Amino acid sequence: MTMTWTFRPVSTLLIGASLVFAALPAATQSASAQAQKRSVKAVVELFTSQGCSSCPSADALMDKTYSKRSDVLALSYSVDYWDYIGWKDTNASPRNSMRQRDYAKSRGDGAVYTPQMVVNGSAHAVGANGPEIDKAIVRTSTALQSEWLPVTARTSDNGVVIELANGAKALSDVRVILVGLKRQHSVKIERGENAGRSITYTNVVREFKQVGGTSLAAGPISISQDQLANPACDAYAVLLQRGPSGPIIGAATIGNW
Repeated sequence: MTMTWTFRPVSTLLIGASLVFAALPAATQSASAQAQKRSVKAVVELFTSQGCSSCPSADALMDKTYSKRSDVLALSYSVDYWDYIGWKDTNASPRNSMRQRDYAKSRGDGAVYTPQMVVNGSAHAVGANGPEIDKAIVRTSTALQSEWLPVTARTSDNGVVIELANGAKALSDVRVILVGLKRQHSVKIERGENAGRSITYTNVVREFKQVGGTSLAAGPISISQDQLANPACDAYAVLLQRGPSGPIIGAATIGNW
C-alpha cells in the first residue's frame, strides 16, 4: 500500500531522534555478565500496519530473519494512517507515522508506504523484499563506515549507562536515542484487509525519547532507573542518530536479548 504526502514546513519535533525507555527486568539489572552487549552493525526499521494486506509477509520476514541476525538491530513501527479502512492498529502511534514521514522528508524522496524498511536511517526498500533490504544494508553500512561509532549500553544499579568506545570524540548534531520495545506481540485482527488473521509482531517499538541534548558527549551518559517506567517494554536499544532523522551511525542493545 502506498500513500503520497505533501510536506509543509512545521516546527521540528525531534521525533526522529526521540528515545524510548521502560522498566528493566530485575534479573537483567542484576546480571552483570549480561550487562555489556554487542555493538550492532546495521539498523533496520520496518513501518507496518495491521490494516495493510501487504504487510504480513514483511512482519514474518522481520520475525524469522532480521530479528535473528546478530549483525542487525531490527525494529518494528506500526503506523496509524491506514486505520480508517476498517481496523484500528493496536500497536500504532502517530509518532511512528511522524518518524516515517520525517525520514522521507530527510531523504528528499517523499516515499511513505507500507511495508517499508528504512535501513540505517538513510535508505528504504519494500519491507518484504529481503534481497533489496540486504543490498541496502551493505550499501549504507559501507557508506557510513567512516562515521560509525562503537557504542555499548549496560545496566547499572541506578539504571543504564551508555558509553562510546575509547577515543571517541564529542560530536555536534548527533542524538542519543533510547528505544523501549516489546520483543513479541501477537494480535488477532478482526476486521479490515487482514480480518481473521493472527499476526506476530517482533521488536515492537513502544516508546522512544532523546537522551540529553543535540550534541553527543564523549563521556558516559547515565539514564536513571526512575526514568525507566514503562511496563509495556521488555527490551531496550540505543541509537546514535545524526540530526533529527538522519543516518544512524551507532547502535547497541541492552536488556534480555
